Amino acid sequence: MKNTKQQAELIRYERSPAAMNSLELLLNEARIDERKNQAALVSSRLEEIANQILNRELNGVEAAELLNQIAEHIITQSYDQH
Repeated sequence: MKNTKQQAELIRYERSPAAMNSLELLLNEARIDERKNQAALVSSRLEEIANQILNRELNGVEAAELLNQIAEHIITQSYDQH
């Protein structure tokens, strides 16, 4: 009996406004962290691409072609993951 009563109390707590607010805060923190991580990855990748363009001394057309190839690769990867 005690176990069932404890489970019922736990269910009530899990659906309480305080618990929902706590969960929402945790989810928002996770989203913010993920956005920061993604921004850092994109920034790093852009630096790599800029360095490639400079090191290979690409002109505007060649740089644009490189960017198009990278964009196509990213899209292909995203389809493969989902």
